[in-house]
Amino acid sequence: GILVLHIDRLSRNGIESGKIIKLFESGLLKEIRTPSKVYSSAQDMLYMDFDFVFAAHYSRNLSIRVREGNKTKLNKGEYTGSPPLGYEYLKAKLIPDPLRAKHIKKAFILYSTGKYTLKKITSILYADGLRSRLVGNKVPKSSIHTALLNPIYYGVIRREGMLYKGVHKPLVSKSIFDKVQLVLQGKNRTKKKKA
Repeated sequence: GILVLHIDRLSRNGIESGKIIKLFESGLLKEIRTPSKVYSSAQDMLYMDFDFVFAAHYSRNLSIRVREGNKTKLNKGEYTGSPPLGYEYLKAKLIPDPLRAKHIKKAFILYSTGKYTLKKITSILYADGLRSRLVGNKVPKSSIHTALLNPIYYGVIRREGMLYKGVHKPLVSKSIFDKVQLVLQGKNRTKKKKA
C-alpha cells in the first residue's frame, strides 16, 4: 500500500499514473490511502484515473501561468529567480546586498585591468571578507566567473537569449562590464614582461 497526503502527489503525468495503475492491475499494489479517501477497488481506480488527469492538467496550466508571469515581470524590468551574488530581495525588489555588493564591484574593477587571475581575485575577495550566503565559506572561483559574465550587474537581465532592461540598481557601469568581457575573451590581458 501507499500512504500519501493527496493523490496528485503520486503523479503529474500519464506515464507515472499508468505505472501506478499497472501496479494495481498486477496485484502488487493493494491500496492507496489519503487522509480522506481509500483507493482499493476497480471503481476507486476509475476515480483515481480522473484525479490523475486533473492533477496533470493543473500542473501544465500552472507551468504556463508561471512562465507568463515571469515574462510579464521581465518586460517590466523585474528580476525573477534567486538573487545573484551581490544582490538580495527586499519587499520583492532586487537590491544591492550591503555585505557583498562592494566585493562584486571590486571583482569587476580588478579583473577589468587584465592584471589579475580569477584565482587571485577570489583570494583577495576572501581576505576582504566576502563569504558565501549559507555557510560563510570562501566563494568559489566559478561563482566569481559566473558573476563576471552576468549582465545583471550593469542593469540588464538575460533570460533565454533575450536581454531586458532591469529596474534594479546596477553595481558596475556598462564600460567596466565590457572591459571584463574582453579580458575574459583573452583580448585585453596585460602581457608579462620577460626578464
